[in-house]
Amino acid sequence: MAFPFPQYAQIKDRYCISYAGSHREYIVQLLYLRPAIEQELPGIQVWICYPDHLSYLVRGQERIIPASNIQEKKREFAYIRQLKGTPAEHPIWGLLQESSLLLSHLSPPQPINSEIKKCGIFPNGDLPVKSLSGEQTESIKRMARTKGYHPVVDPDVKSCGWVIGVENEALFQAGVAGIKTSLVPTGVGTRLYEKMFPQGEVLKLIF
Repeated sequence: MAFPFPQYAQIKDRYCISYAGSHREYIVQLLYLRPAIEQELPGIQVWICYPDHLSYLVRGQERIIPASNIQEKKREFAYIRQLKGTPAEHPIWGLLQESSLLLSHLSPPQPINSEIKKCGIFPNGDLPVKSLSGEQTESIKRMARTKGYHPVVDPDVKSCGWVIGVENEALFQAGVAGIKTSLVPTGVGTRLYEKMFPQGEVLKLIF
């Protein structure tokens, strides 16, 4: 798309990452990673385009735009990058790799020193993430009990002292909040989880 030079000068540093799919955790991840991306690329403004029905995830955030407005706003950006997942690669991890972003400015969340002994288990994910079976969920419950926690499936994240799950909104919201998390690696985002939460745990479970 061609722009008159004066207009291009105004938008050349405005970059939009757009996601219109069903993975709610992608919006959580983008919002968390954005400050580190912008620090690594001084002068660049990163905007996030999100599905309208996920407005609750971006409440109070700056530089966001609902998907319903992106067509009328597209000339306000030098580039709009559409994120699309594949069964083999996480789209946000792919974006970081192709852009050679090291995220050296990423500050891990401050862990919450919590005495809460509720363990939230969140077994459901959107493909290509595989949801846990009932038997697998029960196995995780038993593990949590051996560590002195009371396991509950799909509770309020904020009520938990430990969250275990596949790649989903709840797991990443917990991680961003500094709650102890453990990922059950059934999808393609394990490397991204490890990058975002180096203090987190990837469970090596055999079911």
